[in-house]
Amino acid sequence: MNRLKLVRPTKEYEDQVMAYKEAFEKNQDSFDGCAGLEEVEDYEEWLDFEVRLSAKYKESYVPSTVCLAVRTEDNKVIGIIDYRHWLSDFLLQYGGHIGYSVLPSERGKGYAKEMLCLMIEKCKEEGEKKLLLTCDKSNTASAETIIANGGILENEVYDPAGSDEGGVTQRYWIHIKPGKQIYRQKQELYAKFEFRNIRLEEAEQAAEIERICFPPNEACSREMMFRRVAKAPELFLAAVAKDTGKIAGFLNGLSTDENSFRDEFFTDAELYDPEGRNVMLLGLDVMPQYRGRGLARELMNCYLKRERKRGRELILLTCLESKVEMYEKMGFRDRGISRSAWGGEQWHEMCFRMD
Repeated sequence: MNRLKLVRPTKEYEDQVMAYKEAFEKNQDSFDGCAGLEEVEDYEEWLDFEVRLSAKYKESYVPSTVCLAVRTEDNKVIGIIDYRHWLSDFLLQYGGHIGYSVLPSERGKGYAKEMLCLMIEKCKEEGEKKLLLTCDKSNTASAETIIANGGILENEVYDPAGSDEGGVTQRYWIHIKPGKQIYRQKQELYAKFEFRNIRLEEAEQAAEIERICFPPNEACSREMMFRRVAKAPELFLAAVAKDTGKIAGFLNGLSTDENSFRDEFFTDAELYDPEGRNVMLLGLDVMPQYRGRGLARELMNCYLKRERKRGRELILLTCLESKVEMYEKMGFRDRGISRSAWGGEQWHEMCFRMD
């Protein structure tokens, strides 16, 4: 049985996280994997990862998943670990995919190895095939942790900003074998569905699926769906069931140079800019009989890969609070309450930054 569990930071852990910060400051430790905890005055400021870190790193910002390592027997925060969803130039050279730290009073007990192992499992669930881990050459404990989790040393690079006396960073790769369940699920999806752009003659299907998947106050009208299909079919991605030839689910959006969501994107297809740097996602629809198979996640994965190849910078969507966690697992970050009030609802604006 695991001694630790990884959880997302919540209000419940505020006092422990701020005490964690004090312990590191007193010990004069490096805040590795702490998502800038050393730079904030309070817990709420720290939790605003997207806004705070994107402002700091600008075009070099990479979204990440920050977790607390909590001991199961007493709910004590033992460590903090941060998984970066892709590698910027700096991360590829020096920082790696994952950073982590352990409370000074809890070191030497094997917690770092367990934390890293748990995060690798999460990365496996996200479909990662290999992870880069780095450490200062003098940090033998960190190197042992990485090696214990399958890390293979690729090389050593000079890092003038490193804490090591010689400024030498070691770069390790951990190769992940996909979980059998995930591998089988993908095989089944691609055996049963074709992923492709929508066709003009499928607009009626899309409108009907939208009607089924969303309540009337939120659903796109039939007329508007036809306009979107006619205007920007290349910004639809449909999963078509091979046995019926019918659409089982789809994603649709409009490209634009705007960088925040507004209601007009739902109602005005003329806002479409073929050369737009960003995409406003207008709906993720999966028919009820096809849910629970990972189809929504695969639609999103395929869509993000396609739009990255097209040079997009941001993918944005709005969702109800109940769906925030689902989209966070797909790599999106919650920007907070959106200015969109579509359907009279309160929406969260979610953002995915491309590499």
